[in-house]
Amino acid sequence: MDNLICYCKGITKSIIEESINRGAKTLEKIQDQTGVCTGIQCVEKNPSGKCCSGDIYKLFKTYQRGSESRCCS
Repeated sequence: MDNLICYCKGITKSIIEESINRGAKTLEKIQDQTGVCTGIQCVEKNPSGKCCSGDIYKLFKTYQRGSESRCCS
């Protein structure tokens, strides 16, 4: 089963990875392509009780290791 990253919008890890692989290099581009990190129910829906942007940043760093990026800054 795919890991849910954005609980507000129901966006999974694989959808975010696909966006990164298609060239998204900032949080804004990932948002544009997926709708991730645009909800307002993070505290209620995300088990961590916070926005998923930190998790997205970690994924981005995994796929863009060593690059200087402005993702999620």
